[in-house]
Amino acid sequence: MTELSFEPLSPVSFLDRAEAAHGDRVGVVDGERRFTYAEFADRCRRLAGALAPLARKRPVAVLAPNTHVLLEANFGVPWAGVPLVAVNTRLSAGEIAWILDHCEAAVLVHAPVFDELVAEVLDRLGRPVEVIRAGEEYEGLLAGAAPRAEAPRDERGLLSINYT
Repeated sequence: MTELSFEPLSPVSFLDRAEAAHGDRVGVVDGERRFTYAEFADRCRRLAGALAPLARKRPVAVLAPNTHVLLEANFGVPWAGVPLVAVNTRLSAGEIAWILDHCEAAVLVHAPVFDELVAEVLDRLGRPVEVIRAGEEYEGLLAGAAPRAEAPRDERGLLSINYT
């Protein structure tokens, strides 16, 4: 008997299809910034390439409003082979520190608007975490990273950790 084809279901596979079908069309609008699906996919793959060695198989937390940074994390973090922890921007420093400790996040990516909050979070953490500030630091990280896209192999595997 012929073996049936099988591909695990994954939300990140959407971007591969969007890039193939609409690569030259604008896919992301963030204020004045615009990215085509191809540019967006490349940025997500570069984010994955940058995060994989930093995360060391541990979750990556993101504290950012609804911007391209958080959108890129939804693809780049799973492609790095680790779970995404999208942190609610309305939480207190104590709550965020508890989340980062509880999920054992290795990396925290944050928007500059949360600089003071992140400083307070870091003071409360019981262990070190790699911090990446969106903006020049984040863009430099992407520019210097080799693209990577490790597709999730098990559709039942851990893709994200959500706190409510």
